Amino acid sequence: KMGRGGEAYTNSGRLASGVGGVVAPAPAPAPSDGFGSDGSDNGLVGDSFASSGNDRESMKVTGGVGGSLGNRNLSVRSSSSAPLKFGEKPTANNPAPARFLDNHGRRIATGFLAEFPWEPLGNYKYLLFVPFAVQVAMGWDDADHWAFHTLAIAAMRYLMACAWHFASRCEAISGRTRINLKGVSFAQVDREENWDDYILLQALVVQAFHSFCPGFHSFPLNNSAGLWQMLALHVGPTEFVYYWFHRYLHHHSLFQKYHSHHHASFVAEPVTGSCHPFLEHVGYTANFAIPLLGTWLFGGASVAMFYIYLLGFDFLNELGHCNFELPLLTKLLDVVPFARYLLYSPAFHSLHHSRVNTNYALFMPIYDHIYGTADPTSTSLSQTCAAGRKYAPGCVFLAHGVDATSCLHLPFMSREFASKPYPGENIMRHLLWPVTFPLMLAMWAIAPLQPFVAERKEILNRSPPKRPDGEDKPASPYLQLQSWVVPRLGWHYFLPFEHKRINSIIRTAVLRAESEGQRVIGLGALNKNEQLNGGGKAIVEELEAQRGGKRLDLCVVHGNTLTAACVIKGIPEGTREIVLTGATSKLGRAVALYLCEKGVRVLMASRSSQRVAKIVAEAPEECRHLLQHIDDVTDARCASVRQWVAGSLLSRKQQSNAPLGAHFHQFVVPPLTPYRRDCTYGKLVSMRLPVNDVRGLRACEMTMERGVVHACHAGAIVHTLQGWTHHEVGGIDVSRIDTVWDAALKHGFSLAS
Repeated sequence: KMGRGGEAYTNSGRLASGVGGVVAPAPAPAPSDGFGSDGSDNGLVGDSFASSGNDRESMKVTGGVGGSLGNRNLSVRSSSSAPLKFGEKPTANNPAPARFLDNHGRRIATGFLAEFPWEPLGNYKYLLFVPFAVQVAMGWDDADHWAFHTLAIAAMRYLMACAWHFASRCEAISGRTRINLKGVSFAQVDREENWDDYILLQALVVQAFHSFCPGFHSFPLNNSAGLWQMLALHVGPTEFVYYWFHRYLHHHSLFQKYHSHHHASFVAEPVTGSCHPFLEHVGYTANFAIPLLGTWLFGGASVAMFYIYLLGFDFLNELGHCNFELPLLTKLLDVVPFARYLLYSPAFHSLHHSRVNTNYALFMPIYDHIYGTADPTSTSLSQTCAAGRKYAPGCVFLAHGVDATSCLHLPFMSREFASKPYPGENIMRHLLWPVTFPLMLAMWAIAPLQPFVAERKEILNRSPPKRPDGEDKPASPYLQLQSWVVPRLGWHYFLPFEHKRINSIIRTAVLRAESEGQRVIGLGALNKNEQLNGGGKAIVEELEAQRGGKRLDLCVVHGNTLTAACVIKGIPEGTREIVLTGATSKLGRAVALYLCEKGVRVLMASRSSQRVAKIVAEAPEECRHLLQHIDDVTDARCASVRQWVAGSLLSRKQQSNAPLGAHFHQFVVPPLTPYRRDCTYGKLVSMRLPVNDVRGLRACEMTMERGVVHACHAGAIVHTLQGWTHHEVGGIDVSRIDTVWDAALKHGFSLAS
């Protein structure tokens, strides 16, 4: 049988073997039409065979690569628990480390010594670097300054990984030349969280050789002849041994016990190349030591050799897993004769992850060509990706930073940090200011008038439109979602002299989205502030006035209709009265008008009786008596009301007037401080995405949980999925609240707050 990743399986579920038990080469791929076999223009660019699955797949016993999206916060399995078998799901009584779960939550890599020895230490494993630091700090380092060089090489390897991560996720650098378009899931980020174990392992191994191997010391800084010896030993023995070692790792037994861990990551990222079980890493380390030990035995070792080989190795390894093509490299490989036999391209190795049993080489494809395992589409795929691509139009959500530390929560800054909810008020905000403050200044000064793309993902459109050119084949069922960021932080929006420039950035974003053919641009957070642009209304009116009243070709959406719906639907059925603060705001007005029509008495807290009276006048005459103005929530009438809806901050004194067991719903930013332990507090208004319909969900939206977005963001997505053509700016149309809510439910969204 054929697995979805292209691997061959027998009826018993085992991988079919070629000569010597090695997995046989994959069959030739189907002709490409530029789209996946599921009708989508996703997966490998121009590669129909590799795009037959989706991001909800994982390596299975019976074949396939992928898995469902989701949050896998599972603890390390206790020593008393029975070991999980390959493909078995963990339970509360028998959990497993997240790093050994595929995207379906099933156990992978069950072999002997699959876990690293320091697995139980968690992040305390970094204490193993302390002896090196102590030697350097106390002046106890040896004549070779070995401890210093060990720390320096480790630090440079970390920095290189960070640089490749930034490049691979930064849309400005890699967005147009990306190879596999399916995106990375949270499960993959969790599984690869300990990607740096190899750095620690190899530092300890080299230190052991330096300490206990006679003559492995007193190295000169440089030896040019030795560097050529090192290169020859890598090109010969190391590449050859790796090729065959890698092929045997694809034998069904070794694959299930070890290498399935690596291939559970269907879409590679730079750090994916270093994510393997412990025993597999030991084998790799022994092979990669051949050039270093061989050069030493030949008398050519030097300090420079260790820097060049280890850093050069990481550079090429991360190049192969970066999942985007470098046009300059592609051109070089095309121009220089035989270059594609001597150096692989990112597309070459991406095919190994998508088709599994092809392109086994380390860095030099020549061995795949010699032994007949080179994928014939490698070169064409590389050239197609390097030529660039345009993404299908969809929905853009325009956000902004909260504080300086939130810059580090961008998906291209830190994959682990971004994969967890932003902690908000945290000691890290104070410790990281030397890094975050310059970043904030750079965002303010270097990019003053242009938003930037923070991330892309896709959501299944359950009612996709037909292809506009009239072809029989349907358009992609997936809708492109992009998050753009205005290079400003929350406090900038409260500086009057910044309003003009912020509105200019928003107008630029709208025009840019229109030129790209986007259908909807959603205004997030303060980008739709009433004092800034009247909920986006001023932006639309100005742009349409500039073109003589001609309508924009995309919809501008503030998403507050769905936000209001979420607030209302979060109130328990049967509620007869509420306290409402922020009552004269855009959301407060909509909530009050909607609820009074449902027979709910609304105590509207506001210092402006005129603005309250204006809202009361909008209500049907028979409902106006239910809208009652109060100056403050300390009013005696509030003391018996158990449902409080907070649209403005409430002090400790104000919260103390709520009765025992009251619940605080809230649409206020920042959220309320929970002073009352005898009351409950709702979360910020948000909606849970239909995660089984979303691919590329790898980062949290600020303080939201995984798979949850702000309600206004969900409103923009629903607007796009529904194909609505009206702007949603200015005040909230109360008559559309139920319509928007029903549409959100139809597309699989659910209330998360």
